[in-house]
Amino acid sequence: MVLMNLCYKIFNKYCFGNLLPEHVVIEWDNHLTKVSGTTNLLSNSIIVITLSQKICNTPYRIRDTILHEMCHIASYIIDGINDYEHGECFGKWTEICRRGFPKIPQVSKNHSHKKTSKSKDACEECSQEIVDMAFLKICDTCNSNVPCKYRYEDTYYKII
Repeated sequence: MVLMNLCYKIFNKYCFGNLLPEHVVIEWDNHLTKVSGTTNLLSNSIIVITLSQKICNTPYRIRDTILHEMCHIASYIIDGINDYEHGECFGKWTEICRRGFPKIPQVSKNHSHKKTSKSKDACEECSQEIVDMAFLKICDTCNSNVPCKYRYEDTYYKII
């Protein structure tokens, strides 16, 4: 939580001129699996950034996802545009962030976190191999629960 709040404060100061709310709720969600983060603008004073525990599993991903979500917040709070489609206003803020922090990767539309392959697990009861992207799979052979694991490709950070 300390890293998330520190990232928010630094980016708010150097990219957004402290024009975003000083306090936002930044929380984890272990059910969020298709995107690395979301933002809920409940009002101009109550904003919730939710990060995926499954995808934001490195400090780099946390940093980049928070910055991505902050571009959405800036579009809404500063420009008055609800830019969830990653349009022109969102692009303007990503460019401002790139100029403010040229050594970190530019904010992208998709957070650049890609799932590389389906996970393979074996049932602990009968050793049947199970290939699935779900978090919980029922073994077809013995009907026991088989937890699945995800693997992610992060070539985005190999250049750093």
